[in-house]
Amino acid sequence: MKTTIPARRHPNCKEPLCHVCLEDHTSLEYYFTEALNIPGQDWLSRYRMWLDENNIHAETNGWGSVEAFDPKNIEAFIGEIKKIGGE
Repeated sequence: MKTTIPARRHPNCKEPLCHVCLEDHTSLEYYFTEALNIPGQDWLSRYRMWLDENNIHAETNGWGSVEAFDPKNIEAFIGEIKKIGGE
């Protein structure tokens, strides 16, 4: 079953222990794992590096930025990983 791209529900959250933000990030990790069909990878760390390499604002107050949850950025990252074979 294909899941939908997760949304960032608290875009300006400043609470370091926010359960909603944690759920959003966990959902994004699961989305990457499902979309790429490569379990056991730290996709959020790899995505953060990709965002930095592409000069895309990655974090706000310790949580992923609105740009990090932008579907076009998520799909571009997935496309790049598929292009290089998940290495």
